[in-house]
Amino acid sequence: MNQAFNYEAPTPIVSLPTQVIVAPSAIRARDPSLPFETQFQLLAMQYRHVTLQDALASGNAFYDPLKQSWAIYTKRPVASFKGLVFEAMLARLCREHPDVVGRRALAWCTNRTVGRVTDKMVNEYIPFITADSRLQNRPLTATFYNPGSPFDLQFYRVNEAGAAELARQVDTGALAGIQAKAIQGDERSEVIDPVLSGRYPHVLTMLKHKTGEHSYEVCRRLLTAMSQKGEITHEQALDALNRITYPGALGIDQGYIEDYSEYINISYKQQVQLRSDYIEAIALEVSENLTTSPGGILVPARQDLILPPTL
Repeated sequence: MNQAFNYEAPTPIVSLPTQVIVAPSAIRARDPSLPFETQFQLLAMQYRHVTLQDALASGNAFYDPLKQSWAIYTKRPVASFKGLVFEAMLARLCREHPDVVGRRALAWCTNRTVGRVTDKMVNEYIPFITADSRLQNRPLTATFYNPGSPFDLQFYRVNEAGAAELARQVDTGALAGIQAKAIQGDERSEVIDPVLSGRYPHVLTMLKHKTGEHSYEVCRRLLTAMSQKGEITHEQALDALNRITYPGALGIDQGYIEDYSEYINISYKQQVQLRSDYIEAIALEVSENLTTSPGGILVPARQDLILPPTL
């Protein structure tokens, strides 16, 4: 005979309030169910500090001595400003994560497999952005400053003779580097045509379209269509696709890119200024060893493109 039992959960003897502390990155900041102000606060917690660093490297961080405030200010359109910041971000991520992002970026742009980039190479090669005017501060790197370069990111090392030499592609000996694109359209003119013509040896396209399709996938689709129509050969399409990539292939989380992009959008619209209420919070990370140039641009008192410690 089956017997039914009524079960009731035991009443807890003691009930304690629980508070769980999580990192802002653990919360989906762009969740549409969150109020806009909450989304912005979460994004700011994650990206305010690095935005200043990247804007500084791209020449878009300024100090107003009268207001005693730091500001990210630009007269460029938001897409152009975002592109500059993303260039600096790429170099920063190569430095912060040399064993993953740095290694993969160096391998890809020099036409090596990741396994052929040794630890010694990762330690020796220093990533930099070609539009960083601070390169001119050192005779060693002064000639690397080139805002019109087809590369946004390059790598250099100091050879045994004490001279700086740029990384090169292993098969051709041509200079190696990466062009970074923060676009959500015009892939044919912005990426594909320059790659096919040889102007851009390697292009990292960063963003997804508003539809959710990644710019890289758009490039793939366009190249396939061009091959099928006979505009280019199948081999040309494959070669071009090998020279175009997306953040995940370099070990960069796509969600990080999209959230950073949104924070830049909001900051750009609101002309976000880094005022005294959180200057202290970023001082240790950003302002140490910075001085103010005559033009009001924050520059490092000590160049951050350093020589290897053995020299």
